[in-house]
Amino acid sequence: MAKLIKVDGTTREVFPKNIDSGFTLDEVYGFIGGDIVQAVTLNDDSILLCHEEGKIIGLPFNRAATIYVSARGLVGDPIVGDVVIASQLEFQ
Repeated sequence: MAKLIKVDGTTREVFPKNIDSGFTLDEVYGFIGGDIVQAVTLNDDSILLCHEEGKIIGLPFNRAATIYVSARGLVGDPIVGDVVIASQLEFQ
């Protein structure tokens, strides 16, 4: 089950249109508001999908996503923009 974490801190479950094939890039673009996706594999084998150029174009800081990623041992740059966290099976 995938999760959308928005910059305002709200979180909701999201589902691909086709459960069998997983999320398409167009679906992810719709969630994150962009057309370039960066995929980061997390320690629990889930994938964080975010806007590749989010920092360059000045997307706002996503505190909730940064905390989520840090809690899984990936401390580094802050996360910006809306993100989708999905299992590797949900995004192929």
